[in-house]
Amino acid sequence: ESCNKSLVNASFNVTDESYCHLFCACPETNFNNVTFNYLEIDKWFLMNANITDSVLEGGEYEEVWHEGVTWNNITVDGVEFKDATFLNCSFNSVIFDDVVFEN
Repeated sequence: ESCNKSLVNASFNVTDESYCHLFCACPETNFNNVTFNYLEIDKWFLMNANITDSVLEGGEYEEVWHEGVTWNNITVDGVEFKDATFLNCSFNSVIFDDVVFEN
């Protein structure tokens, strides 16, 4: 199955198994102006990608592996990350509010 390399102006709401393809199997997807609302994601692999002008609001993200990812102008509010690794990532203008990291 092919992957989109870019996702622009999108919104994801609550838990939906159909998102697994995007979050589990498309590690080079760039996200621009994307809102993640109260998601429960079991795996989110991202490599050499960008997340720009986006919001992560509420939810739980397990087994997060971001390598070489640039976060630009992001708000992260009320999110719980479990077993998360951010390797060689850069965070520019990122606001973390009520965020829990549990490894």
